[in-house]
Amino acid sequence: MKSLQSRVVTRKHSPLHQKWCGGECFFIYQSLKLNSLITLTIKGDFYYGKVESFTLDHTKVKAPYVRLITEEHGEQGDVISNYDLRLVQPNENAIPTAGLHTIEHLLAGLLRDRMTGVIDCSPFGCRTGFHLITWGEHSTTEVAKALKSSLEEIANVTKWEDVPGTDITSCGNYRDHSLFSAKEWSKKILNEGISDEPFERNEI
Repeated sequence: MKSLQSRVVTRKHSPLHQKWCGGECFFIYQSLKLNSLITLTIKGDFYYGKVESFTLDHTKVKAPYVRLITEEHGEQGDVISNYDLRLVQPNENAIPTAGLHTIEHLLAGLLRDRMTGVIDCSPFGCRTGFHLITWGEHSTTEVAKALKSSLEEIANVTKWEDVPGTDITSCGNYRDHSLFSAKEWSKKILNEGISDEPFERNEI
């Protein structure tokens, strides 16, 4: 078992070449920002980039909440923001896949109706919430209000025919949907209140 090491790299180190006794591995790294630094951890034959979400103490947060994870600034001045839309308390609950899947499909349109610059809204593998990626900068209050309004529509207005991507041609797992589950979880989240702060309750 190879020992863990850390290495800081910049674009001038791309491509990276790392030889092990058991073979040769090639890695290409390109920074989003000129001369920006990232930390890569070597574990066995693999490089792992440092991910902010894995440094978050999940025992300290108080869901439901919206949290700004990071803002990336491009060379031309563009900004991409990444938000943590945490719907249920980590390690205490998880939304079943069918309900989460339907919420995902609905949020794809509902958030775009309520915010500018939405790029993507994708569920966490742990099934406790979503990543929201946007162009530009938005306050967590703005995002929380858009999320709350979207969940209110799911809970109180949405009908099955309103759910996009529910057939074999438009979804990769079209059988795994439940509007009933999506509505019940949306009601539960709304009843608990959505905070624009992750570590203290500041419901919007």
